Amino acid sequence: MEQTKHHPTPPKVMNNRVTHYNGINYYYNKLGNVICRETQGIIQNLHYDLFDQLVKIETFTKLEDGTWEKDTWGYEYDTLRCRTKKAKILDDNTQTNITEFLWDGSRLFQEIYANGRYTYTYADQNSYEPLAQVHNWTNTEGETNETIFYFHCDQAGSPREMTDKDGNLVWYGKYRAWGQLTFAESLVPNVHQPFRLQGQYYDPESGLHYNFHRYYDPNFGRFITQDPIGLAGGSNAYFAFPNAQTWADPLGLATLKINGRIIRVHANDVDPFPSMPHGHIYDENLVVDKDGRIYRAGKCHSVSDSVGSLSKKEIKVWQKWLKQQGFNLD
Repeated sequence: MEQTKHHPTPPKVMNNRVTHYNGINYYYNKLGNVICRETQGIIQNLHYDLFDQLVKIETFTKLEDGTWEKDTWGYEYDTLRCRTKKAKILDDNTQTNITEFLWDGSRLFQEIYANGRYTYTYADQNSYEPLAQVHNWTNTEGETNETIFYFHCDQAGSPREMTDKDGNLVWYGKYRAWGQLTFAESLVPNVHQPFRLQGQYYDPESGLHYNFHRYYDPNFGRFITQDPIGLAGGSNAYFAFPNAQTWADPLGLATLKINGRIIRVHANDVDPFPSMPHGHIYDENLVVDKDGRIYRAGKCHSVSDSVGSLSKKEIKVWQKWLKQQGFNLD
């Protein structure tokens, strides 16, 4: 009797790399970076530097006459991985449509264009939820102008509406579950609303969201490169969050959720003590130190300033997670 050999069925997603979703084909290089996105009539090639930062995107669009139109954009970063510039690259290698970015820590502070700039403030000093936008520009007659718009965000920190100083609606939009904008309408000219999920900046030339350390693809709710902190961010290096309604990943790194509280290490903050690793509980705007003591953000000068603490069980989970991130708690 001939013995039947049974071969294991390969997993549907090898190495957690999605190759097809929602009409888009994804191709990866050996380092796990998405290097091509392909859908009907559009091919997009993505190029990276030695630090796996996206530095160029080439988009080829098939026209009705069968020819292909090429659109190229380039991106630059500083040593802290902040994106400092993006520009459209022409065939003669000159640049146009230049935008420069200034940062306040890991939050976008200004976008600077040829004829003006946008300046942003946030809901509080530790938040990535946008509060207001100040637009300064110079018109063709050389006159300077200024407008102020206010963001109105949902529970996840995504802007749903924008209003002027008198409360008049100037912009509103609708999102899919993973942060993809499906509808937007501007009720006055020249409204600029680049934010999506917390910490994400929308690039219309690619459809991707710049998420500080990585780029996020809202088509399938994942990052297009692996987590720069490796498996410390979880076993799936492309994973963003279980859902975009109650979770946030402003930096594209690792997030911990303890009993409904979202905690993440924030390296740019010094409270409560510079020598102690800590994180922010973003849905409560509180700071928790390595020993589980909880403080109000910005008011962490001594142990007596604490307003509570994690439970013993929560502290154990928190300290274990900090050690996994490489912190020495001794």
